Amino acid sequence: MAGRVALLMLALFFVITQPGCWDKQETEELGIVLAQGIESAENGKVRVIYQVVNPAAQAFGTSGGKGTPYNKPYTNLAAEGDTIFEAVRKVSVLSSKRIIFDFVQVVIVSEDLARKGLRDLLDLLERDPEARRSVWLLVGRGDMASLLDEPGQLNTIPSERIRNIIQLQPLASVYAPLRLGDFYKLMESESSQPFTAVLESEPNLAFPGEEGHDELSTGNVPEVRRNLKLNGTAVFRQDKMVGWLNEKESRGLLWLRGEIKDGYLKFPGPGGTGKLFTTEILHSKTTLQPEINDGQIHMTVKIKAETYLEETREPIDVETVKRLEAAQAGTIEEEARAALDKAQREYQSDVFGFGEAVHRKYPEEWKEIKNTWPEQFSGVQVSFQVETKIRHTAMIASPAEPK
Repeated sequence: MAGRVALLMLALFFVITQPGCWDKQETEELGIVLAQGIESAENGKVRVIYQVVNPAAQAFGTSGGKGTPYNKPYTNLAAEGDTIFEAVRKVSVLSSKRIIFDFVQVVIVSEDLARKGLRDLLDLLERDPEARRSVWLLVGRGDMASLLDEPGQLNTIPSERIRNIIQLQPLASVYAPLRLGDFYKLMESESSQPFTAVLESEPNLAFPGEEGHDELSTGNVPEVRRNLKLNGTAVFRQDKMVGWLNEKESRGLLWLRGEIKDGYLKFPGPGGTGKLFTTEILHSKTTLQPEINDGQIHMTVKIKAETYLEETREPIDVETVKRLEAAQAGTIEEEARAALDKAQREYQSDVFGFGEAVHRKYPEEWKEIKNTWPEQFSGVQVSFQVETKIRHTAMIASPAEPK
């Protein structure tokens, strides 16, 4: 609730204090868009959804008791058109308020639309003076309504829930949502391909059954009935989505790109005992070293990671730590290879920046291979050198046993 109130108050404060026409514009006459959803509709049409904040509803703290109708603090406006541009124009006139886009947090595109290509959408956003390049771009899995129209008592505005999920993502270091400007740069790059995180909705197992209809009919505020989460990475070739990476492969993508900042590693201990160990990632560094010999490109991927041993019931000594470090390094390489194999063999999409590394070291050779880089990328031979260091609070023979 506090986060939602702060967001709305900040938005309204910004609008009120803007120079020019804004100081004369009554805030209740403004439709502040927080999210945009774009998906395919029937008969080849495109549907555009705007999530507009409703500050006059119970967004500022009134929760609605028995007998009090529950008003959502947002309104979803939707329209269809033969093109994205037509749908945008139609949805913009559905509201009696003046639509503004200064506070858009996320743009979500459906999978089928992403597979057809996003160039028209990105060109439209690029030309729009109100569109900000810092907006998050996600691919939505499933029906757009399940992502942007979610009843809930906490963080009721779906776009804010999505923003919170994205902001917490670095703590896990599994998926990598991209901002609109970063996606656009990769799409136009000769040496790299774009990607972004996948958003989906799933039932909240704590509340089985329907979507809170009983609560709505009695006037009570419904609990969150569906969870929103990032679950996968969408891989593109230029503007067209070509496939997915699962959780393991998505983490491998981040290892290869050198973007692992935090999170946890779970790996089997040495000796084939089947026991699992968990370490907290403190920091990591990835270096790409390309070599070209007789026309063959070879890439050496060097990954260094330092972790903290969270918990163990196994004896801890220097030799044990060394074996754990080797096992941990094996898991990191396994994750990175999983992403590499999928990108090279199935998608021919260099989402790792291999082409950039080749371009930097071999600028003249790059001129000869850049036009066929997708095919060249699939044939790059890759070797890994993974070093890990495990830190822990005590070097003792074994953890204290309970008495």
